[in-house]
Amino acid sequence: LKQIEVALRRIRIIKEIRQWESQKKRILSLKKLRDKLVANSQLLQTANALRIDLLLDKETVAFERELQQLSKLCDDLTVSNKNQIAALQKKEEKQREKYQEWALEQIIWVKNNGTVSAVDTKLNHLLAAARDNKEGQFEYLENVHIRNWFNKNKGTKLTSTTVSVEDGKKLIEKLGGYVSDKTKSISQLITREVMIKRLLPIDTRLLDQPVLELYNETWAQLWNSLEGAKEDHRLKIARAAVKKTKATLDNFSN
Repeated sequence: LKQIEVALRRIRIIKEIRQWESQKKRILSLKKLRDKLVANSQLLQTANALRIDLLLDKETVAFERELQQLSKLCDDLTVSNKNQIAALQKKEEKQREKYQEWALEQIIWVKNNGTVSAVDTKLNHLLAAARDNKEGQFEYLENVHIRNWFNKNKGTKLTSTTVSVEDGKKLIEKLGGYVSDKTKSISQLITREVMIKRLLPIDTRLLDQPVLELYNETWAQLWNSLEGAKEDHRLKIARAAVKKTKATLDNFSN
């Protein structure tokens, strides 16, 4: 009876080993490294548990061949795990490097173009161009929200970052002339939108220290410039932060 039990158990073990060998091959066909690593680790844990169980069994000798097969399977899975971990680390290093470059690009753009004073200067240049009967460029109009705001509140029909002489003159008229306090309120609104669009998507937890320092410095500069505005731009930024999706390393996998 004991021999029959051992024989039946051997049959079950042989079947499991074959299934695991097939599963090992299927794991290699997975596209994502992390999925491979998770599946590989789970299979290794399962196979190793049976190997240890057999080593502790009183009938260990009866399962010598199966133990050899299990040991080889576990060794193969261990090597595969190490290779996948190394490949995953290399991939994440590249993703992290791309993330730093992208974040730094956003921060530098905001630092140079997104402050209230920078926006105000460019808005006044736009109005000056209109007074001189020239087309003007206003790059912030790439933001649909800002473009829609101008069209709704300033009676224009802007469709791109290029502003015609006609639309430029309409802006001057709507602003009641060339009035700095009015252009500043628009500049503050644009600064708010710049922060929401370019700074909020950055996950500061993924930034290296020098990039993080520059981010915090830029954020504080723009945040402080919105203090005392007629419209509570900072509250709107805070609300947007609750809903805004952060960019992840997976966004930089290519």
